[in-house]
Amino acid sequence: MTDPWQVTQLQIDRRIYDPHDEYGDGGMDRREFLRRSTPVVAGGLALAQAPLPRYAQAQTVCFSAPLA
Repeated sequence: MTDPWQVTQLQIDRRIYDPHDEYGDGGMDRREFLRRSTPVVAGGLALAQAPLPRYAQAQTVCFSAPLA
């Protein structure tokens, strides 16, 4: 049985994999790797934050307000 959470190399976006390979092979320095990886990481963080509740934007209800 396969693990549904396991990610294969084919499922990883090339925008992530290519800079990692090039950095690992010595084709670019750390600064260039971080510069090229930043947009992908920022997008991932935005997607990770999307399903979280936003308590600061929640409606305030008076405790003694009628229920109907």
